[in-house]
Amino acid sequence: MGLSEFRLASDNWSPHTDLDRVAAAHGEIWNRLQGSNILMTGATGTIGKWILEAILHANLRFGLNISVTVLSRDPQKAKGLVSNLQSSQHIKYIKGDIKNLQLPSYQVSYVIHGAAPTSDQAENLDQIEIFNAIVSGTKNLLEMTKTADTPRFLFLSSGAVYGPQPNDVLLEDESQMTAPDTTDPSYVYGEAKRAAEMLCSVYSSEFGIQPTIARIFAVVGPGMPLNKHFAIGNFISDYLCGRKIEILGTGKPIRSYLYLADVAYWLLKLLIDGAVGSAYNVGSEHALSLLDLAELVNTTLDGRGVVARGQAEKGPNPVRYVPSTAKARDELGLRESFTLQESIVRTAEWYRSIYT
Repeated sequence: MGLSEFRLASDNWSPHTDLDRVAAAHGEIWNRLQGSNILMTGATGTIGKWILEAILHANLRFGLNISVTVLSRDPQKAKGLVSNLQSSQHIKYIKGDIKNLQLPSYQVSYVIHGAAPTSDQAENLDQIEIFNAIVSGTKNLLEMTKTADTPRFLFLSSGAVYGPQPNDVLLEDESQMTAPDTTDPSYVYGEAKRAAEMLCSVYSSEFGIQPTIARIFAVVGPGMPLNKHFAIGNFISDYLCGRKIEILGTGKPIRSYLYLADVAYWLLKLLIDGAVGSAYNVGSEHALSLLDLAELVNTTLDGRGVVARGQAEKGPNPVRYVPSTAKARDELGLRESFTLQESIVRTAEWYRSIYT
């Protein structure tokens, strides 16, 4: 179904519609979080915003009285993320940086740690700063948390910790022993996330902190950057700008995408029920080449066609980047709620709605 037909069928659609769908199906999470105080870092990032909105949406719908403390270098920017003013009473803001955080004096029930340099920030940071921001920031938060009697600590890691996915490995699972190339500085982000994961494990062993690690793969949905290094965002941007969808490379790399409403729910489920000290992949197993993805975006949105430049792939871009989610599925019952076509249409619809 193309975008024009979708608009006629869903005049009242918004990302909150998706959050409502997820909230209604998974009420047990909200019951467990009722009355809790959650500390969040990285709330201004794409995934952090969806987690925050999911919590506040459920708060209003079910009257849960969940409070969220948001660490931000720019609280005014963070306040602008909340779409419903009624939610403001449930959010507290701490101005500061993850590298010099002081925990609030009141009891924190849960920690969701997602702070890391964004694409925009990384462009202005050298590799040492990127590494330190992730590793030192995580260490500082763990130091603060070890004396706070916090029962659960969710660390938002990345599928980049595995390094390049071997061509014969169709789905990368959590037992995979591959790693980023430590002699190649372009892998600094994945290696920093890997080191931060180790810190979580050490602090769990030494101080009883209860971490769960979420290794997040590629995502899609409203709010994701359209002008960065995310292929699906670039393709949707081409469509919205009235251009042919352009593939700069060969189109051969393989990717998969999980819709951001699902990502938010999966992460909250990991926060509540993920095994302590364990890592879980968060992503989709439905793989396709970037060329096929471009064709799917074009067909789904009734676009102007696809053009492939065929240039050689550059940088640490894996040929294949697809997780196994069997562990999350078998242990926690996690499933995808949205097809890739639904995700594409919703993302394009959201961006069109805010710019028209």
